[in-house]
Amino acid sequence: MLVGYLGPKGSFSHQVAQKAFPEANLEPYPNITEVIKAYERGQVDLSIVPVENSIEGSVHETLDYLFHQAQIQAVAELIQPKNSMVLVPKQRYRSMEQNRALRNNAAYLQLSDL
Repeated sequence: MLVGYLGPKGSFSHQVAQKAFPEANLEPYPNITEVIKAYERGQVDLSIVPVENSIEGSVHETLDYLFHQAQIQAVAELIQPKNSMVLVPKQRYRSMEQNRALRNNAAYLQLSDL
């Protein structure tokens, strides 16, 4: 079985694919639309895409494509707990506030007085 996922290796989508389909061959794609199109074209047997982020909410690229363009349906939901580590010198934190990893960890960083 070949499973497409939002790459690269090590991403949360990759971790979900490994956990859900440990025996499958996994194929990374550079963006969500390409993951879904690979399934539509028959290039993969299954596709795994993020639908929601616990911090930022809905993943609009996924929902927009599935609702407006795709002729497929979701068959399962997999929940992936997220654990992140951010290592950055205190003086650089302010200049990196737009970084997604920092936004996802903002509550911890504020508690840490950074």
